[in-house]
Amino acid sequence: MSPGWPFALAALICFLPGPASAHMAWAGAGGFWSGFLHPLTSPDEVCFLLALSIWSTFNEPYARLWTLGVVATVPAAAAVALLWSGRELSTLPWMAGLMIVAGLGGALRLKVQGVLLVAFAAVGAGLIGAETGQAVGGLSPGEFIIGAWLSPVMLTVFLVDGVGHLRAEWQIIACRAVASWIAAIGIMMSAFELWQRHAPAPPL
Repeated sequence: MSPGWPFALAALICFLPGPASAHMAWAGAGGFWSGFLHPLTSPDEVCFLLALSIWSTFNEPYARLWTLGVVATVPAAAAVALLWSGRELSTLPWMAGLMIVAGLGGALRLKVQGVLLVAFAAVGAGLIGAETGQAVGGLSPGEFIIGAWLSPVMLTVFLVDGVGHLRAEWQIIACRAVASWIAAIGIMMSAFELWQRHAPAPPL
């Protein structure tokens, strides 16, 4: 079996058709599975993790390990904190910005200090956790957060492992192209957010 199969599998997940709402609770799935599916059906979260995995692979190995550690710890802590505070946070504009930065970093094979990459990953992971905390609804918070913690960790491990095993030049070019598409999607999301905020109200 090709060593790049985890990357191919995760890339396929990114393009599976999902529900219109990126942050819906899966009715009847239960708290754990609803939480597990939530990040996988949030295009901003999946695109960010994919771009982050590509970008981190072009940097030092220890930065990749710390990035995985951040994704494995920060989202759950952020979800609990936001759920406890009861506040609401508009995460989509920030996630779009992070997609642009991570996408450009991967497309350009930009090498940065490991601490900067890890800090950047922590910001994105915190926003993913904030989205989780706001999506619990009437489900079991503990089960939902555990499920929503597990799926991004699994996805990021698959992505980092898959991209890290790609050696052919065309495979590297393909990864950079995917990262550039994610940056373009982030730009379109940001433009749409700005248009929504500043569009004139329709006449009565």
